[in-house]
Amino acid sequence: MQHPVAALQSQLQVCLNQLKTNPQDANLILQTSDLFFQLNDLEQAIKGYAYILQFQPFNTAIFYKLGLCHLKRQEFAAAIEALEKVLQLHDPNDQKARQIAKTKLAKAYKLDKQYDKSRRLLEQVLKKEPNNSSALSMLGELEQQAENTSEAHTLFQKVIQLIPDNAAAFLNVGNTAFILKEFEAAIGYYQKSIDLNPNWATPYREMARACEPLGQVDRALVLLKTALQLAPNEGESYKYLVAFYRSQGKNKEALELSKRWTKVEAKESEAWFNVGSIMKQLGIIGDCMPYFKKSFELKPSASAAFELGSLHSISNELDLANHWFQKALDVESNYYSATYELITNRAAKCDWSQRSDDQALMLSTLQQQLEDKQRDLPLPGISFNSFDIPMEWHRAYNIHVAQVQEKKGAQLLKQFPIQHTVQPKARLRIGYISPDFRDHAVGRIIAQLFKHHDRNKFSVYGYTLTTAPKEDIYRSTIEAGFDVFRDFCFTPSLEAAQQIVADGIDILIDLGGHTAYTRPEIIAMQPAPIQAHFMGYPDTTGASYIQYMLADPYLVPEAVFDFYTEKVIHLPHAFLGIPPAIPDITMTKTEMGLPEKGVVFAAFNRPIKIEPEIFEVWMNILKAVDDSVLWLSYLSEVTRQNLVTAAQEAGVNPERIIFAPWQPYNNYLKMHQLCDLFLDTWHYSAGATSVAAISMGLPILTVVADNYTSRMGASILAASELEELICPDLATYQAKAIALAQHPTRLAELKQYLLDHLHELPLFDNQQFARNLEAAYWQMWETALEEAGK
Repeated sequence: MQHPVAALQSQLQVCLNQLKTNPQDANLILQTSDLFFQLNDLEQAIKGYAYILQFQPFNTAIFYKLGLCHLKRQEFAAAIEALEKVLQLHDPNDQKARQIAKTKLAKAYKLDKQYDKSRRLLEQVLKKEPNNSSALSMLGELEQQAENTSEAHTLFQKVIQLIPDNAAAFLNVGNTAFILKEFEAAIGYYQKSIDLNPNWATPYREMARACEPLGQVDRALVLLKTALQLAPNEGESYKYLVAFYRSQGKNKEALELSKRWTKVEAKESEAWFNVGSIMKQLGIIGDCMPYFKKSFELKPSASAAFELGSLHSISNELDLANHWFQKALDVESNYYSATYELITNRAAKCDWSQRSDDQALMLSTLQQQLEDKQRDLPLPGISFNSFDIPMEWHRAYNIHVAQVQEKKGAQLLKQFPIQHTVQPKARLRIGYISPDFRDHAVGRIIAQLFKHHDRNKFSVYGYTLTTAPKEDIYRSTIEAGFDVFRDFCFTPSLEAAQQIVADGIDILIDLGGHTAYTRPEIIAMQPAPIQAHFMGYPDTTGASYIQYMLADPYLVPEAVFDFYTEKVIHLPHAFLGIPPAIPDITMTKTEMGLPEKGVVFAAFNRPIKIEPEIFEVWMNILKAVDDSVLWLSYLSEVTRQNLVTAAQEAGVNPERIIFAPWQPYNNYLKMHQLCDLFLDTWHYSAGATSVAAISMGLPILTVVADNYTSRMGASILAASELEELICPDLATYQAKAIALAQHPTRLAELKQYLLDHLHELPLFDNQQFARNLEAAYWQMWETALEEAGK
């Protein structure tokens, strides 16, 4: 038996041969055109139908066929013109033919996004033929497009009653049931669609979506893999499965599949974006830029432009970063993250030309983002701490971010419900989870803490969220300090939470908060009965799944407790550092471009922390202290020039502003010993930078405000037993800096005090710090026992 296509091709060849001898035979041309149409050679079919219309301009059947050709080619304007001609010319008494033409024209209008015209035609059709399944189905699609889901659902249900053997009809009603959150019903409709057409991938994919909210994750995975097997060349199969893997925190699988997707659909922008996004999430920063660039080239999107801007920001290429952030806003004007980054990049360059406007824009953008409940943008990588932002806004923003994670955690918990019981015990299991167990500001501070926990009373587990090179001495030191150390970098989020539960962790300490490379959804599943935040994120987390925050009275005084969603437990001191070992390096002032005489003020904080108000104070100090210089970190030429210009405008010789180029860490530490006084910044004070200065015997002068980051310097000075250098306001800060500089003996005494007592300071007493933490952990546990009535 001949294949249907082969039969059509044979008939076509016969007609083409006959046309050679009868090239103007209209019936033969029509027959040939119909065969071309059936074989999907629409271009040849259109040519034939158009030729006939030259001689038969009132032939409605030909106009109808021509409209169908254009409709299949998605040439909607041409299809509409041809089908409208059918209705204009057709005998109004031939209602059946008119109904068919109206239905096709309604479809053309719908596809051309002329929804009102499509709706009117469909209503006309249904008025005469209330059981017209095609019209009912299209009207249902229009209702769905207009977000009238209940109406669409009713229409689709009527369609399946009329054509109970149509797989597409069951898919449609399943989709509306899904939107209405009737997940069990949706699964039933999708299953019927599959039963009717088991080789169609789409209902498998849609059923998987309905399984996830019910916690049927294993079933969803099987369905998605089946869809991929059925349609290995369909991008949607990859898209759905990649999204599933990412929702489960299965980043390794998602990355491998996304790379396959780029090969199947090389021109699909989303495929390339996914590869870059997953790489960035895993901390593979160096390799992800080409993927974001390719994604943007294929289809300009705000998200791809933003990611490119973020990567250039990380590399300190701020002009390039701003170029991409602006492109993100050109594509999507309310892409809030790009607005934040443009503002903070101006701050990073010390461009204060529109500082007050920037602060106002930041607050108005934040308010708009909090009001826009449907927006789930990436965390903007912004620190409100570089600006004078009221505490209530810090709290509101962090709650907004945490709620996104709570939803992710709740979804994952449907697969693995977690319940905790607390019982009296003599030994607690403490877990620490962080992306910064490596050569990082946090990692350098806490590297030697964990080995000091009392193993008679505590078992200590570490969970890293990032990889580190073998030569990273901080990682090896940290890892050695734990009883058990687990690498969660490629571990799916649910499996990570399950592992924490299996480890029997009593108290889980989050050291990352809302910073880079964290996986908050793990903590959002509440894998430990008690969870606390410490150090890594200098603000409230806003998270209901984190019950405690560890701080000290300097960082979070009682007066600001209401701005923290966590219960704050005060430690005697909340900052620590590695017991200092001064690098055995020879370094002179001349080598570093410093004058041999005069006071050297240092301010090695990142330029983004330098506010115009504090810089004005620094200039006043220089003007009051003859022969003094200010030593700053060099970030970029534009930043240097902006600060030089600001100094000139303040009446200070710019040669008194000296910029230190990047140095290896030990050289950087040694630089502090060439200085006389470290001048801290204001709303965003020095954290690890202050610890480094104290460890080299350099005293710090700091000034406090309300927020956590403005008080880090104060906490560190208190732990260094130098509370006298904590200033309540800028006027006191300025006066004290000048007084110290004009009394070099006192400055020398402060430096000598630090050098003589470095190993005795609470700041470097890791063993006592561990005891203080342990006391806090027992306090948390005893409170939990009391609440449980144990």
